[in-house]
Amino acid sequence: MPLKSLVDDEFVNTGRQKSLDYIKAFAILYMVTIHWYEEMSVCYSDGTTSLLGYIIEFLGGPLAAPVFTFAMGLGIVYSRHRTPGELFKRGVKILIFSYIFNVLRICIGYFIVGKAVGYFDADTFWYYTMNVDILQFCGVTFMFTALLKKLNVPLWAVPQVAIIMLLVGQFIQFESTTVFGKYILALFVNSGEVSYFPLLNWYIFPAMGMLAGRYLKQVTSLDRWHKIAVRISFVFVIGITAGSIFYGINPVNFFTIQDDLYYQQSFISVLFCFNVVMLCEGIFHFVFNKIKCEKLDKLVFYMSNNLNTIYIIQWLIIGNVLGIFFESGWMPAFPIWVSIPLGIITTAVSCYLAQFANKVLKV
Repeated sequence: MPLKSLVDDEFVNTGRQKSLDYIKAFAILYMVTIHWYEEMSVCYSDGTTSLLGYIIEFLGGPLAAPVFTFAMGLGIVYSRHRTPGELFKRGVKILIFSYIFNVLRICIGYFIVGKAVGYFDADTFWYYTMNVDILQFCGVTFMFTALLKKLNVPLWAVPQVAIIMLLVGQFIQFESTTVFGKYILALFVNSGEVSYFPLLNWYIFPAMGMLAGRYLKQVTSLDRWHKIAVRISFVFVIGITAGSIFYGINPVNFFTIQDDLYYQQSFISVLFCFNVVMLCEGIFHFVFNKIKCEKLDKLVFYMSNNLNTIYIIQWLIIGNVLGIFFESGWMPAFPIWVSIPLGIITTAVSCYLAQFANKVLKV
């Protein structure tokens, strides 16, 4: 089959992509686990972590937020509501909700109990309130994508814009002392401790998702598409890892949360994370297409389809434990391994509650 025949002129692949559902479902579990690990375990109490800690960070790093933001880009292309006006309005709604959510997930409990017991700290309260997490990033991403569409930037050029943004963003890192710098600029650049998902550093993932979504619907052979993706991604992951070691750079720096290195994405770390995602997604395609289990497929589809709701619920659980019990000192930091059972239990509870929460939560 010639390479050019891999992509048809017509939309021939319009159904659900099973491998994407699976990688998103696993990403939910990894995400919940690393939230427990990052917020309340002893991961860096002595400045180091264990092999288990690095495994959790790897799974909860390249295979969590990059998967979600890549899938968001795919969703924008597949959505029926993708005019500039519709995208911008959705972005505004998500951004507003993201700060309300910050208050709900941590700040209310922290404020009430902290005031009553006496451990409340105003700086900590505002840190949790104004945190630029992935929901803030999603809101700004929708608005920025709306701007690009309004300017008639072709879809093939969006990743190029994102690469330029990334190259600029990786060199912008400062600690602002102003309200504007700490809380507003933090949405776009790494301007302080609340800036975890700045637009310039992270927009490349949804941009690549949009590009993939553009051509995925026209792929004539998913098996061949994934064989090519797996081979290319494997070469990049091994090459980047080996090259980093050769030049004295620890590959762990591409996904470790120590010193917020994972959140300060650079061109090399993005290249590493993106190819890990593509490699894993390709492997999932071949593995789970051979496993015929209707119940498992149904669960995975449910998790993938309810990703936003599950995300909200798990943070309401973890955030309130953090704000009420951990910040008070009533709950000591736990061993790293405890993050795994807590992640599994919280994911299961969040999935169960999502069926009820969907009736009242609309993101």
